Amino acid sequence: ELPDIIYQTTSIGGMALAKSWADILVTAETANADGSKSIVVGSLSIQDDEDDDDDDAIDGNGHDGGATAKGIGGTLKVLLDFSSHAAKPGAVAIDSNSNIFLAVDQGVLIANANNQVIGMLALPIIPASLTVGEDNFLYIGTSDSLLRIKIRQGPLVTPTNLIVKR
Repeated sequence: ELPDIIYQTTSIGGMALAKSWADILVTAETANADGSKSIVVGSLSIQDDEDDDDDDAIDGNGHDGGATAKGIGGTLKVLLDFSSHAAKPGAVAIDSNSNIFLAVDQGVLIANANNQVIGMLALPIIPASLTVGEDNFLYIGTSDSLLRIKIRQGPLVTPTNLIVKR
């Protein structure tokens, strides 16, 4: 069986489970009404009302949210536009305090739980991947190196009972 498409756009960079366990954070390129493009981090709902109808694929206004997966909404809720820092969407990681780490052209952009940019880790190379380790280090993968920097929060601890019913 092929996987279901829950969201589709021109470019997706990375994704991470949000602290709520009900959303996935996604970095994506989105089209604006004027034809321009934005690089954003957004939230996709992964809630399922556990019935067999298709109403989960409808957004709050009664319109098809672009979802084809039964039980998962496909409308991206934009949390932060970081177009001024990145030419394309990149990796994303989240810590236990809901701080968001975004791979951008100049290094790693840091946003707080209120989706406000609070800092930048300047790097000489564009990060390819990010993860928060249990040792309270942010690990940064590049094309040829693995870097780490100490952070105040640890990783988001994922429950082991997140089983999706099909």
